[in-house]
Amino acid sequence: QVFAPLTIFGQDKQQQTSSADKVHNSGGQHGESAYGPLSLEAISNTWKREGIDKALPLARQRLLMTPEDPHANGMLGNIYLERMNVPQALACLSRAYWRDPDSPVVIYVLGQAFQAGYFAPQVDLCRDRLQQLPACQANPEQYRFGVEMFLKCDEPETQVFLNGRPMGLCPVQIRNVRPGSVEILWKRKNGHEKPLTVSLEEATVAKYRYHPDSGHVSDEISRTGAVTVITASGARELSDLVGEFLVDDLSKLPNPAIDKCLEE
Repeated sequence: QVFAPLTIFGQDKQQQTSSADKVHNSGGQHGESAYGPLSLEAISNTWKREGIDKALPLARQRLLMTPEDPHANGMLGNIYLERMNVPQALACLSRAYWRDPDSPVVIYVLGQAFQAGYFAPQVDLCRDRLQQLPACQANPEQYRFGVEMFLKCDEPETQVFLNGRPMGLCPVQIRNVRPGSVEILWKRKNGHEKPLTVSLEEATVAKYRYHPDSGHVSDEISRTGAVTVITASGARELSDLVGEFLVDDLSKLPNPAIDKCLEE
């Protein structure tokens, strides 16, 4: 699922007539294939095959070439989001939104950026907007927000599995887990196992901690949190850094200059 939004950007590019398509197909401009290694699909493939550090400079170059393309803005924002650079992700995705406010993919990834910062009210704005769009109504599963899971154990060297897949030793953080029923299994170093079936709710943070002494699993399900960012001037709350984006209506989102998206 890490690469799914990038793939969707490419599909959205081909399947929809967005403002970006009009730019590409007018005034002598070319379609996506003309961009070669800087096409959305090629950048996506570079990310998948060679990693995010290789894809990032390509996405920046693409944005400089087509600064009014919502999907070029969105792709760069999605890459920043994968690096957990929420301020720059929001800058790119807000630019993308202003260039195509009806793109379900742009709104979906914008909502993911808000979710990464635990900004629940803004996530709900994106969810509400998506529900109004025909593409989401036709395929709501494609635009469901995932769950951020934290799996812990009181006993060190305890392995944890999710739906039968090994996730490593506790504590484990797993982003973008599909909502619905999932199977958690803790396996202690003495071989004893603790299974648990839970139902995950969309767009939440779900924390589960196994206590071997009592055999109990405690949980905490929420949609809020606080993120501290280390900056050159010291530690700051993420909410302070992105306050201009924490709007009560998507139409109030800022429209950042391109330089904001290209800052190192």
